[in-house]
Order: sequence, then structure tokens, then C-alpha cells
Amino acid sequence: MCSQWIYRRLAPHAARLELGNPARMKSICSGKKKRDKLDARTLADLLRCDMFPMAYVRPPELEGLRRQLRFRPLVVHNNFQII
Repeated sequence: MCSQWIYRRLAPHAARLELGNPARMKSICSGKKKRDKLDARTLADLLRCDMFPMAYVRPPELEGLRRQLRFRPLVVHNNFQII
């Protein structure tokens, strides 16, 4: 839910930024050893081999439209109650 917001916040400060799809990152979840160093190495290997499961990041223009559409039913509902 917050991943797009975090991505936009970090993008200006990074030379290269990739957003991974958590549902498709089976290579880290399936391991028996859970260590940050091992997970970071696995992610680096996936990026190097071009097998990193990337998540879709909406452009800012579409995010604004999506926000408007999300609140449209609320506005329509409130306008019908006033009449």
C-alpha cells in the first residue's frame, strides 16, 4: 500500500531504484535461513541476472486520476443525500 509512496520519495536520491513485487519473491521466502545479508545477496543476484520480479509503478499523472476516481463515489453519495 505504501510502496508507491516510498518509491517516489526515494527515486530522486537513487541512481537506480527497483521496486520488487513481494508476491513473486519466492526465492527469499523459500529459504530456511533468514538473514539480511543472505537476502541482500539473493536480491543482488536476481537483479544481476535480470530475473528480479519488478512491481508496476504508476506514473504520477495516473496516480492523480486514480485518487479522483477513488473519492468520486463518496461525492456522488453525499450529493444525493443533500437533495
